[in-house]
Amino acid sequence: MDTTYKILSYVDDLIDAYKEPIQRLPGLTRKPKDIIRTIEFYTSNQYTSGNKDELGREKPFYNVSNYRVTVAKVATDLDVKDIKYEPDSLKFSLQTLMINKELYKYLKASNFSATLNDMGQTRPKYGGVLVKKSDVEGELKIEVVDWVNVDFDPSDIAGGVIIESFYLQPSKVASYSDTWENVDELLKEHAKVNKGKPASVEIKEVTGEFPESFYPDNEDAKGKKAEKNDSKYKRMCFYIGCVEKKKFLLYYEYQKEPNYKYLAWEKVGDGLGRGVVEEGFESQWAINDTMIAMKNAMELEGKVVLSTTSKKISGNAITDVNSGHIFEMEDGKTLTSLNLLPSAFPQFHNVIELWNQQYDKVSSTYNANTGEAPTAGTPYSQTALLNQVANSPFEYQREVWGIFVNEILNDWILPYIKKIILKGHNLVADYTTEELEILDEAVSNFHVGNQFVEDVLAENEVSQEGVDMQKEEIKANLMKKFGSKREYIIPEKWLDVGGKITANITGELKNKSAMLQSLDGVFKTIMSTFNPQTGQFAALQDPTLKQIFSQIVELSGIPISSATMYGSSKPSSSKSI
Repeated sequence: MDTTYKILSYVDDLIDAYKEPIQRLPGLTRKPKDIIRTIEFYTSNQYTSGNKDELGREKPFYNVSNYRVTVAKVATDLDVKDIKYEPDSLKFSLQTLMINKELYKYLKASNFSATLNDMGQTRPKYGGVLVKKSDVEGELKIEVVDWVNVDFDPSDIAGGVIIESFYLQPSKVASYSDTWENVDELLKEHAKVNKGKPASVEIKEVTGEFPESFYPDNEDAKGKKAEKNDSKYKRMCFYIGCVEKKKFLLYYEYQKEPNYKYLAWEKVGDGLGRGVVEEGFESQWAINDTMIAMKNAMELEGKVVLSTTSKKISGNAITDVNSGHIFEMEDGKTLTSLNLLPSAFPQFHNVIELWNQQYDKVSSTYNANTGEAPTAGTPYSQTALLNQVANSPFEYQREVWGIFVNEILNDWILPYIKKIILKGHNLVADYTTEELEILDEAVSNFHVGNQFVEDVLAENEVSQEGVDMQKEEIKANLMKKFGSKREYIIPEKWLDVGGKITANITGELKNKSAMLQSLDGVFKTIMSTFNPQTGQFAALQDPTLKQIFSQIVELSGIPISSATMYGSSKPSSSKSI
């Protein structure tokens, strides 16, 4: 079988299979594609069955989901300013300092804060977030995948084949003719079907593990000819152009590692998680059903209907009778108005409140989270306790999300940052005064150390005074030449810090109250060691106390760099560059 036909046919089979529900237990089925569709309708104030009833009247939609998604997003928000790497040991503080400088520039240039906001909105809304990395002209791009435009394995999103659809203008597709195949055939078919009308071209990006025999060139990842083997799998990526039922293979390549990461809101196996909107499917349906009943009852109650036993009176009391009209009734006949208000009308509000309370419990969107003021007379301590309990589920979700962002930082962003730093083996960046001092100390130690070795080997006279003077001269020249900037030659092995630094969302994953107490304790400890005679702090100057104090700070997890903590005092364990 032709390999091109094989992959195109396989994609059709996958798309059909992914639409089928999965059965987690006998009788318990779950259909993620329908869940996403329902979420899209509900968050757009639309009924899946249409917005008109059997009489053609508009049905009211009382949305109780969107603001809860907003609450979940805000309560679990991560800020890009809090993202940075921390050294597992102070001896790697220089590498961490330089990496953080480039990290900040990348996060700012790539508008990563918008990506974080998109992730924060998508995850609670749909029950999970799918993040994709791509190389765009040599730059790392990280974006959130739109669930509406992706087909995935409903039982295993991260482990299955992912089929993402996107739409390009014909002119954009034509621009890829140098790197894509079958572009002319695709555009001709597209123009034929659309009869010259402007329309986007559908492109499917298919990524996952495939048998070796699926690769059109039948080559392995090293470009060598390989025997067709359906039992060995390789990670591949295919770009396929679609025009109705016709498909054209445009591009294909091997992949070294997955370019997607997935995180659920509430795990449901390895498939699509359960999000805030899905948690409220029943509540949303029940509240809307009650609102429709209320609307019908109010329309009926608003009608003016008269009842009479007289056969002389008829017609429309609103259009046929003027104000102040006097009716002449036969003996024993009556004319009364009918009360059309249903006796159960007051219960409608109770039903809505019950379903809202149920939704509050499953989504943790209590009054404390939505910002509503507590009842008058509620003690402050009780309010604070209620706020803490109400926010606990969101604190957990923020922590899970922080771990996920750590994975993105370590697996995707850190290798890219290191590549930027090592490009040309130099780095130019702005530093604070404290950072400059510790960096210049490292540079001077490096150069003076090399000169010391040369002098010893040449049997030249060496003195501590001469070494100190040489160090100060180097630092003075650096400051005079560069100012607040520095340009360093970076050895590649020096940045080999895998497992030695940790990405952390410091401002969000830590208890700010506890962190404030820890910082206050550190501050008091430093102040208590001040010697007025020398004008120095023993905790920062004395070698023994400094080493003990460094271990205390390191174990406490306080995000203080060695440059900030020691100022002009340099940790003896810092490596030179």
